[in-house]
Amino acid sequence: MQVSCESSRVKFLHDDTLDSLCKTPCLAELELLRASIQKACTGDVMVPPWGAVYPATYIIDRYIYATRLSCLRDKQSGQYCQTMIANWANDKNASAHACSNCELGIQRIRLSSPFGYNDEEAAAFSSLTSSCGAEGYKYEIPAQYAQNWIGPFPDRSCDHSEITAEPNDTCISISGSHSVSTYHLIQENAMDFACRDLPRRSHYLCLPLHCKTHQLGITEDCHSLAEDFNITMTELLDWNPMINSNCTNLDSWRGWHLCKSSPTSTVPYREDGSLKRPERKLPAPPKPSPRAPGTIEGCYRYENAYEDLSALEASLNDCDFWAQKGEVEFNEFLAWNPSLRWGADCSLKPGYRYCIRRWEVRPTLPYFYCSEPNPRYIPSPSIPQSECSCYLEAGEADKKYLECSEPGEEFNLSLSEMRALNPWIPEDCKEDTFTSRYSEDGFLQLCMGRSNPDPSLPLPTSTQPDATRNCKEWHIVSEDDTCQSITEKYRISLDEFSSWNRGTGMDCSILWVGYGVCIEVSK
Repeated sequence: MQVSCESSRVKFLHDDTLDSLCKTPCLAELELLRASIQKACTGDVMVPPWGAVYPATYIIDRYIYATRLSCLRDKQSGQYCQTMIANWANDKNASAHACSNCELGIQRIRLSSPFGYNDEEAAAFSSLTSSCGAEGYKYEIPAQYAQNWIGPFPDRSCDHSEITAEPNDTCISISGSHSVSTYHLIQENAMDFACRDLPRRSHYLCLPLHCKTHQLGITEDCHSLAEDFNITMTELLDWNPMINSNCTNLDSWRGWHLCKSSPTSTVPYREDGSLKRPERKLPAPPKPSPRAPGTIEGCYRYENAYEDLSALEASLNDCDFWAQKGEVEFNEFLAWNPSLRWGADCSLKPGYRYCIRRWEVRPTLPYFYCSEPNPRYIPSPSIPQSECSCYLEAGEADKKYLECSEPGEEFNLSLSEMRALNPWIPEDCKEDTFTSRYSEDGFLQLCMGRSNPDPSLPLPTSTQPDATRNCKEWHIVSEDDTCQSITEKYRISLDEFSSWNRGTGMDCSILWVGYGVCIEVSK
């Protein structure tokens, strides 16, 4: 359904922009859209970052609320109230407008909405309308909107320590300084998850049970937390019950203080004042799910796909989500997990584990054009991956360049040398030899060199640009070197040297001190 509203909105809109919002069917269409969402998404909820659980209509309800505020008009002049209030902003006698139709009308809209209502403003509005002698501004107190609201602050005695908050305190700062969980502090005092009503509770805050705390960082996940705290996943979830069983909602609690030990009535200290650390046995690791079909062995980090996800959380099993989680390229992630395929529906299947990071530290490939080997893209028969120093990956757009003589020429490789590196290439190489061996998703990998068998001949850290891609041995340029002295030293011709090192220039006058130049190629 299309809605006739402009997408960009600012604090105060010009009249022509307000006309496009208010003199169109925008509000009516928003109401219709809300009804459609309500009908189609019965039982669904939205969970914004601060943890409250709202109906599926949350976003559209916010739009409707904002539109009603923006489109309110003054009864006498017919002007938009937003425009009038913006003009009053610089009025030295702004208090004179407190009883105006616009000021009272906007406050009425706010108080009739769950997004704008609170008890203090309601009391102030009642006093204001009475002093203004204004009538016609009655409203209904909105029903409770958040579905996990825990009700008004109860009258009860504090079972633990009681404190008084300072003016600049927050739930996070209080929980950190008093060694308590942010979640338990909020629960103990029946506050909302955003902790917005802390100022009203500051005279009476009950501290929950103490624990050793840790402030949740931006990149941490349940796996790393349990490992760092030396605890089991069950303990982590028991001590921090706001984390769901799949650990998919950690983003909602970033910055909060978590319990990394069991909450106790007192913080255990030794006689010397140091914090006691309870002795723990290493927990038995949970039984991992079986590897997904084709997923590689020996992976540095495997992860189980999430199970029992709601419709709102389904995207947490998307391939791109897990590639980002492992901090790897999308094509690398697919290479290690060949049961997954390119496409919008690429998703991990519950009940399996997948390789999300093959190595702890990314290995350095010999050249910028080399790719991580992907078994799906390497035709059979082929040499072992450990024996190939560089795989060149070709996609659909490269098919026109893949003729029998073409790939090897760029690397100074003959067809027989190419066949030795890629045994699947037949002796009678034909026009479609390469294109017929593309994978289902349109890729091919060619081995362009063997791994250096001699550890005494390592690749230099830096090489001059445009060096041959099939170099076997390198020379590090010194200050006294010339092309002639290098060719004489290694008994090669100047033409050979120039063809292997095109970056040295047509007259071979460009040599970079400290960089590698090629002095021998693979035969």
